[in-house]
Amino acid sequence: MKGLAACTCVAANYLSFARVLADSFRKFHPDIPFYVMVGDRGEPGALLQRETVRTLCIEDIEVPDLGRMLLRYDRKQVMVAMKPAVMRHLLERGHETVLFLDPDMLVTGALDPVLAAVREHALTLSPHAGPKLADGSDPQRERALLYAGIYNGGLIGATRREETLRFLRWWEGRLRTHCVEAVRLGLHFDQRWLDLAPGFVGDLHLLRDDGCNAAYWSLAGLEVRRTPEGWTVDGAPLRLFHFSGYSPARPELVTRHVPGLMVDQMGEAAELFRRYAALLREAGWAETANEPWPWDGWRHQWRRVMVQWRRVRPYRPF
Repeated sequence: MKGLAACTCVAANYLSFARVLADSFRKFHPDIPFYVMVGDRGEPGALLQRETVRTLCIEDIEVPDLGRMLLRYDRKQVMVAMKPAVMRHLLERGHETVLFLDPDMLVTGALDPVLAAVREHALTLSPHAGPKLADGSDPQRERALLYAGIYNGGLIGATRREETLRFLRWWEGRLRTHCVEAVRLGLHFDQRWLDLAPGFVGDLHLLRDDGCNAAYWSLAGLEVRRTPEGWTVDGAPLRLFHFSGYSPARPELVTRHVPGLMVDQMGEAAELFRRYAALLREAGWAETANEPWPWDGWRHQWRRVMVQWRRVRPYRPF
């Protein structure tokens, strides 16, 4: 097992998203293995229904205190917390480089520049804000990005070096207990921890490309167009779009994170959202969206015990 691998992790309710991402990635990069870690019981390959995609069970990753995480966290928290664990697992088992992509992404063009950068550097991150944000004046939007974190956790590249593995183990350890959304405490799931990455990894590369990890937060002032050659953003190729917070259940909304932001307001990019919704439906979104989380029953019982215990000993996050 050598070379570069791409990966993502999902629960069963997000299987349609993983299917669309895997299909779009392998359309442009059929020779690169794509792994999907499925965090539910059952045979991952059968759940994913993609013979060309390699699957992992949550038990394969060998996460310390996994049982406590399943009791402490809800489904979203568990799957987000598994990001560094999946990357570390693939690196320790022989892959030289790993590219993690959030499942709610669509590859719209060849990722060659991204893959080249990820291979070259120990750690590659994608900042929420690009240079053009400084040309505008939206303090409220900028504060929202500060709350979420400097870097977006939807795209992370890691090459097998000691400083990279050390960072992934540290990040994995923090998410094991502090993968929570608590803005007043300076926490936003996995992302705020990434702000500390420059102090841990010397060879840290920032992927400054408007066409990679493009999303609603990065499109202000940019023009998305569809050309005969493919999608573009400000004339450059649009390679990877992040549909963060989008759901076919409310296809008219761009994201649940910004109430009132409508797809019809997105210009030509609205067609991209409609196409993505169609792909999710074709991939079985209606059949999988309401899949239960198998550990909810245990978690609810555990929470009732903890409520009683915290009346005696109040919770302190640190």
